[in-house]
Amino acid sequence: HGIPGLIHLSESVDDECCYHAALCFRKLTPNLKSHPPMVYSGAFKALFRLMELPNLNTQRQAASAVRDLCANPENKLKCADDEGIEALVKLVRQPEEQLQALALAGLRHLSTLDSLKQPIVQSRAVRPALRAITNTHEDIYLQVAGLFANLSELLENQTIMVEEGIVIGLSTLAFSDNDEVQQDTSRCLANLASNEDCHMPIYKQGGLMAMVKLTEGQNDITQRYAAMGLRFMAADPDVHILIMQDGRVEPF
Repeated sequence: HGIPGLIHLSESVDDECCYHAALCFRKLTPNLKSHPPMVYSGAFKALFRLMELPNLNTQRQAASAVRDLCANPENKLKCADDEGIEALVKLVRQPEEQLQALALAGLRHLSTLDSLKQPIVQSRAVRPALRAITNTHEDIYLQVAGLFANLSELLENQTIMVEEGIVIGLSTLAFSDNDEVQQDTSRCLANLASNEDCHMPIYKQGGLMAMVKLTEGQNDITQRYAAMGLRFMAADPDVHILIMQDGRVEPF
């Protein structure tokens, strides 16, 4: 009976009550056995309300709880059904870095589910995530790279993501010193480059040089994805001509 009580507490007009409700939810989420009673008693909607309150500490606790719930495969569809994608995208637009990182982590967890990849892109998550990269916060880099790599696995997302300028963001991520960021960035570029319709905008947005940079990484998987992307790009006759015209290949 404790979960309904927390949900009721989250609806209080008192800031301290709301904070303690969010804190309790956050402390419960590491225990997977608590997830079913939380989720099916309406915890997601309660947490989304708490995420919109002006108290930063309350927002952080609520967003942390949502992130942890989204990591559980059994909760992902319920989160989406309760309009969680929209709530997380809205939180990514907040200026505070920790809130952005938590929201992006939640979206990254949801994006591992194939049926949610398209709804996330359709909810206009790409551009707020791109703007978040300007913070040069390592956790944000990790979450954005993973999110983009997952979303780019779906063919229907690829041209939309490229049109929204994702390659410019990936070019920034490619210069990160973090191996995981590099690997997910390389995976995303390879996914996009597998689509011929994306070749020209990838080239014009600097994606080719990002892939070249990633071949210099220390991680074998990162290098393989980058090499795969370069292979796709070089096989396009139009891109091949541009490579030669722009002097990307030394004459021999």
